[in-house]
Amino acid sequence: MKKILIIDDSTSIRNLIKHALSEINDLEIVEAENGFEGLEEIKSHNFDVVLCDCDMPVMGGIETISKTRKTLYKSTPFIGLATKAELDKYNLMTQAGAESILIKPLSPKEIKSEVSEYVL
Repeated sequence: MKKILIIDDSTSIRNLIKHALSEINDLEIVEAENGFEGLEEIKSHNFDVVLCDCDMPVMGGIETISKTRKTLYKSTPFIGLATKAELDKYNLMTQAGAESILIKPLSPKEIKSEVSEYVL
């Protein structure tokens, strides 16, 4: 079974991602509301891919990805989530270790396509 972590402070975004991935068989989805909670999940479990929002309270995506890459998993794929207004942060997320960035608003087709690259 493949395991995915969604780190986003928006319940509606987490629900959208879960819905978009619901057709993928043998997939376990874990959720975290901020980077700190996400990092705790990453310390406790192995994930096949992590979707991580850029701008969150407590700990943002750039810091979460950077800390994960430095201390834990250097090869776990990260997909950054950002709005068009956060264009300046795209490069920072990829420099921190995100393999790709999805731009909000997200479409279910786009989410499924991106995640499928890592779990199918």
